[in-house]
Amino acid sequence: METLHIKFVDAGEDFVIAKMPVTNKVHQPDGVLHGGATVALAETVGSSAVYTFEATNNPICESSQANFQLDFVSGFPYEVIPDVITCLNQPIYINYPVEPSDFDIQWSAQTSAVSTQIELLNLGLGSTLVSYTMSNDVCTLTDSLLITIENIFSPVLSDNMIACSGDEVYISIDAESVNTIWYVDGDFIGEDLMVYQFTADSNSEVTVEALNSIGCSAETSINVTVNQSPLVLINAFDLAQCAPFTVELSNVYGEEDNTTYTWEINNELINLSTYLLEVDEGALFDITLNALSSNGCFSEMSLPSVVEGWSNSHAHFSASENELSYLNPTTEFTNESIEFENLNWFIDDELVETQSEYWQYEFPDEEYVNYEVCLEAITVNNCSSTYCESVFVNTELLVYVPSAFTPNNDGINEVFFPEIKGHTDNDYQLIVFDRWGDVIFLSNDPLEPWVGNVNNGAYYAPSGVYAYSLSVKSNFTAESAHFKGHVTLIR
Repeated sequence: METLHIKFVDAGEDFVIAKMPVTNKVHQPDGVLHGGATVALAETVGSSAVYTFEATNNPICESSQANFQLDFVSGFPYEVIPDVITCLNQPIYINYPVEPSDFDIQWSAQTSAVSTQIELLNLGLGSTLVSYTMSNDVCTLTDSLLITIENIFSPVLSDNMIACSGDEVYISIDAESVNTIWYVDGDFIGEDLMVYQFTADSNSEVTVEALNSIGCSAETSINVTVNQSPLVLINAFDLAQCAPFTVELSNVYGEEDNTTYTWEINNELINLSTYLLEVDEGALFDITLNALSSNGCFSEMSLPSVVEGWSNSHAHFSASENELSYLNPTTEFTNESIEFENLNWFIDDELVETQSEYWQYEFPDEEYVNYEVCLEAITVNNCSSTYCESVFVNTELLVYVPSAFTPNNDGINEVFFPEIKGHTDNDYQLIVFDRWGDVIFLSNDPLEPWVGNVNNGAYYAPSGVYAYSLSVKSNFTAESAHFKGHVTLIR
């Protein structure tokens, strides 16, 4: 019985209970319980149960009739202490198997009483069989438990790290940690995580409280040092305009010390902090700004297809006539613009027509005038171009000489006055002759009429027919024209 550690734990009128620890002593080579040990346990219990017992004097310890002498007395109930697996430096607390005030309990290991439990002390690495003996005034029972102590539990976090602000940081713990509680700078952030991910912002201490599979706990920490990444923000103002144009590419945050800036423009690298980009019509650019600081931190910002040169219109028109006259003051205009959405027509900066691609215009009946006609063509992106041509309204020399006048003070047709258009004020002469060929009126002032007098008012000419001679110079051709005829004076 001692070899196999077989112990009787209880007995009654019709039963006997014993236990045997299953240790390496009773294992087969493949680790399975040996059948012989099982038989030994059964035979021990069976042989002890074959007895006849009648109590006469001492009903517990003496027998008046028996087939053989019993080697045990009736035991007492107790809580079997389970085996323990723990880690080095972890306290080992176990419950009392029986009420300690009713029994004397002796341990094979050093112990210390802790409240309602017992603490096993000074046990080393490996497996130790700890026995305990429980005695009262009548009986004594002995049992044991196996204490297995593994090496110290040391959860392993990622190494201390240096990150850049804005980086995604991943901190992992080894697989032996089955339960975890995570803290950042003392603040709880999660539990039961194997990997903690966060965006680096400032220096932080990451702490993990961990338990392994056998309940051992430990704490570990790492420091995350965060360097400031360079600030990058592309100034995106007026990057799309009517072409051609020039845009300055710059960083809104300016240029930081000890930082290298690189522009990537349609895969072309330019090592400048600011850059003047020439944008032609129809051009489209992908823009990236990279910044690398001396602490190794890198930032970038990309704007795909952000710089665009909008196509401009190409305004043009034709005029049926560019040189007009009093007699023909109308011309036709035809739009010949390319890539336009809207049209505006101007004459001497005054808007006179919109949207029309074909229209006519009659110019005012004025003396020699040069008009500027312009067409503004506007695209869907409000890009515009303007085309202008000059239109001349030429002065034709027009002369009307009345054939009669009545200087009788009735207010009607009182003077003889040729009406002339298209002439210069110089080189004008009007001469009136009487019937004998004598000059009775002469003027070089185109605004001075003949009122029927003779030699500037010496006396008034009588009714009759008078000859005249008119000389004027064309305002357009600068050529002189001469006209002769007769006028009748009626009083």
